[in-house]
Amino acid sequence: MVSSEKTDESPRRRRHLWLVGMMGSGKSSVGLPLAERLGMKFIDTDAGIERDHTASIADLFATHGEPWFRLEEERAVAAIAADPEPAVVATGGGVVLSEMNREAMKATGVVVWLFADLATVIGRVGMGGDRPLIGRANPVASMDHLMVERHDVYLRAADARVSTIDRDVADVVAEVEALWRSS
Repeated sequence: MVSSEKTDESPRRRRHLWLVGMMGSGKSSVGLPLAERLGMKFIDTDAGIERDHTASIADLFATHGEPWFRLEEERAVAAIAADPEPAVVATGGGVVLSEMNREAMKATGVVVWLFADLATVIGRVGMGGDRPLIGRANPVASMDHLMVERHDVYLRAADARVSTIDRDVADVVAEVEALWRSS
């Protein structure tokens, strides 16, 4: 027999707040103070993958390649999505490339795209450094290409967009918090 009883848990209590966007868009910087304000735990998928494998993202890309890394991202998103404890989640920039990830995030929470322009992103991440997808010969062109390539995917994945251009973290946190509370 199927029970028709409702649980006393509101949808918001069961949901995660997923932050997506390009590297340098502010996901990690915004995520921790946002989680503190909302009384939720904070998870950074890239930091979790680095911790699980005791290696940097750059080293993991160099050793195993991007396809392997994308599978690790899918595992991380699936585990977070299955966790009933609400969390603010800062995802890796390419997490939205996986349809499975996009579906899991949409099914378990609100997806907020933090976006910035090319100059802002380059100003924050520099000229690539340990970022494996930024070309060494022309990091600005590489970043621009990634941003153009991913724009429509971010747009489809997101429930809301929040600009981080010329804004301090506290302002972005307040805007995302308001979106969360109204969802």
